[in-house]
Amino acid sequence: MYRIEKKSFNYACVKVIDQVIFVWNKARIPTTRKDNAINKFKKLYNQLLYLFKHKDRKTELHRQQVCGFRLKMANLFDIGDADALKKIMIEEDRQFLLTQRELGRRGFISTEDVFTTQKDNRKMEREEKLRLYKEKVANRNSSNIYDFTSSDTEENHSSDNSSDDDFKVKEKKLKKVIASKKKLKPLITPELAGVLDRTKVGDRQATFIIGDTVKSLEEDINSFACSRSTIKLHREKIRQDMASFIKESFTPNSKLTVH
Repeated sequence: MYRIEKKSFNYACVKVIDQVIFVWNKARIPTTRKDNAINKFKKLYNQLLYLFKHKDRKTELHRQQVCGFRLKMANLFDIGDADALKKIMIEEDRQFLLTQRELGRRGFISTEDVFTTQKDNRKMEREEKLRLYKEKVANRNSSNIYDFTSSDTEENHSSDNSSDDDFKVKEKKLKKVIASKKKLKPLITPELAGVLDRTKVGDRQATFIIGDTVKSLEEDINSFACSRSTIKLHREKIRQDMASFIKESFTPNSKLTVH
């Protein structure tokens, strides 16, 4: 390419490796880094140039070098990852790579695996939807905080007759939005978690009990973390801490026998 199309040698190497990686990706085989593959191709090409330069030699060493190069060209130009066999999840693809690495490159790529291709496409669609959803949630959370400040700025540009009362009302709204973003107060204490465990109260039942207790005390339930998942996480954390404390503090002075 670099001689016919007047391109640089590095440009030609990059284009060749791009085509090789494209084929390897079709076979679903993890490849090494692109720069490593390019260096390996350059080394192979320089070996070809060396043999071509000394093609008139009749020595036994030169003949062995030519035979070795021909054998290398008949086998696989391996740009697979060092842990490719561990990363490949499909056993059939793993066996295909092993057979390709054999002398003579036993095996070949047949038609496209429609089932696996459709599965990968569905996975890519799910990942794309998840990414878009996370961006949407992040934008919505940021817009909720700055909606009031941006509206104030627009009104100040449009009119200078806004009163102090309007500003105070919007300031209260802004404080309310920021307060809603504050961290919720935890309700589960080690003592409460112990009582719930001893009485065999599940996480769902504990949610109703704690929620009604907060309401009966005339507290704002929205300022407390009393969802089922939060209560479950707090109870598990307290159990782990208690188990670690007992294990560390258990230092018997005499030998013990376990029956």
